[in-house]
Amino acid sequence: MAQKKISITITRSPPVAGGNTNAALRTAVAHLNQGKLDAASAIAQHIVASQPHHFDALHLLGVITAQRGQHAEAIDLMSRALALKPDAVAYANRATARNRMK
Repeated sequence: MAQKKISITITRSPPVAGGNTNAALRTAVAHLNQGKLDAASAIAQHIVASQPHHFDALHLLGVITAQRGQHAEAIDLMSRALALKPDAVAYANRATARNRMK
């Protein structure tokens, strides 16, 4: 059975210290799409470290974590993102992570 692909979209965000958050997130998503999970994760973690309530970075980190098979942690990260902003894609990704735990 093929696994459902987890997707992510980026909304406009305030700049991260020392750079542009939107550009950093686009780079992280590009790394994710290329299978470079460590590089994508490092960028998302950097954003969350400077902006702990950053919806897109938390969601992206949740997606990366789910792709690593760490579904409980992924659900936590996506839930933190969803507490900040209800989002259909994030809800779907969290549901996918929950289904993969079973």
